[in-house]
Amino acid sequence: MNQTPHFGKLSAGIIIRDPAELRPHPLVKDLPRWAKDDPRFYGLCDDIRDNGIKIPLQITQDGRVLDGETCRQAARALQMDGVPCVIVPDDQATETVLRGLVRRRHLTKSQLAFLVVPLIQPAFEESQRRMNWAKKGSQTPANSIRREDYQRLTTFSVAEYAENMGMSARFLQMARTLLELIAANPGPHEFELEVDDKPVTRTMMLKEWVILRLFDAESPQGLTEINKAAGYFVSCWESPGKRVGGPPKTETRQMELFEQTFKTEVVRWNYWASFDDKQKLSFFKKVQAHASSLSPTQVRDMAEYHEVMARTLRNAAKQAVAEEAA
Repeated sequence: MNQTPHFGKLSAGIIIRDPAELRPHPLVKDLPRWAKDDPRFYGLCDDIRDNGIKIPLQITQDGRVLDGETCRQAARALQMDGVPCVIVPDDQATETVLRGLVRRRHLTKSQLAFLVVPLIQPAFEESQRRMNWAKKGSQTPANSIRREDYQRLTTFSVAEYAENMGMSARFLQMARTLLELIAANPGPHEFELEVDDKPVTRTMMLKEWVILRLFDAESPQGLTEINKAAGYFVSCWESPGKRVGGPPKTETRQMELFEQTFKTEVVRWNYWASFDDKQKLSFFKKVQAHASSLSPTQVRDMAEYHEVMARTLRNAAKQAVAEEAA
């Protein structure tokens, strides 16, 4: 049954649109979001059900959501017929996304920097074009900058623009370094995996690994630690001999790495489930080839580790079924 929202008198500029007819803008399509089974998403749905959507979605004229995509998804989950929206001019799209991210107080400084770095330069250029428009004395949009602010704003640099947005220059630089490291490794991954008939590159794997650690719901890692770990991975690709390494520095750190490996495997499972039998067989052949380079003792120990892991997962599955049936 559809939920029909009850809106009072709408403020000027606010319109009502069907959330089913809206789509995320390409600028926000790949941003990390809460899963549909995440308690935080359930909480958002409950709040919208009880109180409605208080802050209108920011959308383009053609119905692309710039800010408020998670609320749109919640509205769809609630089967709402309409959500409040405000139309944003196309020449302010990037800056709108940027400002929306900055307002998200639940993001850590590392998460925010990682998300906004690709947006800062184009958003700055958008603002400069509007200022140049004002300088020429042309008719400016209603929501453009005020003419009296022009002299002050024309002296801004990109760095000052970011600082005025409330973003840390140190975190932004760490995020740039990390993104440059990710982009600099476009080569094929060692296992030659494919998704949708396209090869999985090191860039794809490294970015997925970074996002998994950076946006972990329970214990998100910071950019300083992630940069160090990502740099080590890249050095391993360039010099495979480093993988052997020395003894663990601390047992705690090694335990964290094993836990992270399992979380990564969970994320990768969707890829594995899409493989056909031929692709799976190809993967196991590669595993066998890698295993042949290990000592018999290492192979036996790894096999035992995976047998224990399999038993643990089977027991967890049985317990989940029992609890559901209770």
